[in-house]
Amino acid sequence: MTLLARSLALGLALLAAAPAVPQTPRPAAAADWSKTVVATPLGLRIGNPAAPVQLIEYGSYTCPTCKRFKDEALATLMSRYVATGRVSFEFRVLPVHGAVDAAISQLVNCQAPAAAWATTTAAFAEQQTIIDAFVKIPQARAEAISKLPPQQALLQLATLGGLEPFAARRGLPKARFAQCIGSQPGLAKLQAASQSAGEFGIDSTPSFILNGRLQEGINDWGSLRQLIDAALE
Repeated sequence: MTLLARSLALGLALLAAAPAVPQTPRPAAAADWSKTVVATPLGLRIGNPAAPVQLIEYGSYTCPTCKRFKDEALATLMSRYVATGRVSFEFRVLPVHGAVDAAISQLVNCQAPAAAWATTTAAFAEQQTIIDAFVKIPQARAEAISKLPPQQALLQLATLGGLEPFAARRGLPKARFAQCIGSQPGLAKLQAASQSAGEFGIDSTPSFILNGRLQEGINDWGSLRQLIDAALE
């Protein structure tokens, strides 16, 4: 055996005889609860279902104050409160502006939860564009459509209001659009959410329920955040 071969053999023997070095287990990555989205009987919930603070918003897709709340609150609410599992957030639609709210709600309810939440946030991001398109529907045409059966009327208004291309961008092609707008389960869910709002005495948006209690007069992130922080103490 050559000197090189003997050295190699000796090195391998020493390695084999060396005691194993214990491996320190890496800490498990903390769960990001903001990625957990589920459909509820009345809306969409994001976060830990067992969170110590349960926040519910009743909102309208066409409500400017609702959009302002999303713009100011959503990033912080999700990253600092929902992601950590301390707060869960459920969004429920109160269709205070009729056909527009109802049509978008139908599209949302037609999708899987994660896609539905993406459509919800997209609707608020594009709120003014959506409203402008519905405003352009001639009044005489809208009045004629209002005399049709409700589901048929909603489909025509949604089409004239430009929601078909909006739906296509959110993964709902034309073939699915009419089915989604006319979905009876979706309309039943919307009605149930409206009835639930009525039980809390809610008639405006946004309105917030914190751990089962209506927070009267609270519609901005600064005030709501103080209440959330107090509930977490």
